[in-house]
Amino acid sequence: MAMGALSALDATLALLRSGAARLAGALLELDTDGNRALLDPAARTGETAGRARAVRARLDWLWERHRLLSDVVTRAEALRGDKPWLGPRRIGELEALLHRASVPRQPPPPPTPTPDGPGAGAASAPGGDAAGPPGASPPPGVAIYPEDLLLGTAETVEAARADVAAVIAAWTRTAGELAAAERRLAELAATAAGIGLPDLPELAAARAAVRTLARAAAADPMSVPTADVTAAPAAVDAADTALAVLARARVSLDDDLRAAGETLAEIVDLAARAERAARRAVERVTGARAAMVDLDDGWFDHPSRGLRPWLDRLVAAAAAGDWQLAARGLRGWHESAATARAAAARAVTTNAAPLRRRDELRGLLGALRAKATADALAGVPELETLYGQAHDALYVAPSDLDHAARLVQDYARGVTTGRAPAGAPPVAARDARARAEQEREQA
Repeated sequence: MAMGALSALDATLALLRSGAARLAGALLELDTDGNRALLDPAARTGETAGRARAVRARLDWLWERHRLLSDVVTRAEALRGDKPWLGPRRIGELEALLHRASVPRQPPPPPTPTPDGPGAGAASAPGGDAAGPPGASPPPGVAIYPEDLLLGTAETVEAARADVAAVIAAWTRTAGELAAAERRLAELAATAAGIGLPDLPELAAARAAVRTLARAAAADPMSVPTADVTAAPAAVDAADTALAVLARARVSLDDDLRAAGETLAEIVDLAARAERAARRAVERVTGARAAMVDLDDGWFDHPSRGLRPWLDRLVAAAAAGDWQLAARGLRGWHESAATARAAAARAVTTNAAPLRRRDELRGLLGALRAKATADALAGVPELETLYGQAHDALYVAPSDLDHAARLVQDYARGVTTGRAPAGAPPVAARDARARAEQEREQA
């Protein structure tokens, strides 16, 4: 009986000893993590500070459990000694320590975070009790079994690891963006200094954006605003673009200004084509004026925003040696020129549309006439009258294209069926109407 009791006691002691060793290993791993500086509650704010406090509370709770376990193991080992057998009194003492409720009841693990925020809510460890928050005094006269000291430790270790991993992952994501932005910014600063532009405004804006991201990441990596994350590389991109333009302009500004003059000449040509197309459409197509498109007033010669005066000012600045002003202004000039060019191109297309429609109807009428001739229908009186009316409607100025399109459709149906459409007026009536229209035009 004594040997059986001793074996059970040895098994319990081995369980407590191995549990204490595992807990010590996990605690050393967490406490010596190289990223633990990220979890200093005093140096963090917001969600990261909440996570850091949760990790600290869990580690404190785990270390206290480890202390109690180590105390029980030390006392048990002292009682057990290294003899293969023990007397009844010593076995009784070991049983009182290991197999009875000999440890004061301890508070449950710190609360588990909920979606409402770090540390919110509460979750008792398996086998725990409502003894109060960590650090509260246990109720007097209440005790637990030594094995119960292991309850909840594995879950609390994993919760601490999860919090540490979450903070490190958030920091790593932001740190990658930050490092890339800082590296590019340093390269751009060196390039700017090399060409005499150390005070480039875009570089100053990029530095400010990168500093803002660095401060946010250092204080609360878990809650860095998305706007800060995107603003830093965007500002560096803007500085890169500005520096590239200015660096190129330093050696090619004269060529760029000449190219701008050529661009302006192309826009002027497009605008002239749009005006000619509008004038021809209004003269030759009834109702075309309402559909015509003009460029904005002053696009060319307005004193402050017109492309011609603007370009003249840039040329003058370059001639005076202010190449930075000229280069920067040329960027904005090209943006306005692109807008004007697109508007002029649309005007050409829109203003030419009425005559393009007329020409398409003329082409269709010619094709139908060729088909009628090939089908030996050219001499059919009613079809000849329809053809003549459609032809006259399309070759008179101004042309009513809607009326002409209906006549062409009538002729198309006649050529397809070999006779005039049922709804078409008699030949004599159509001839009389045609003569009346000719007389009105001549008058």
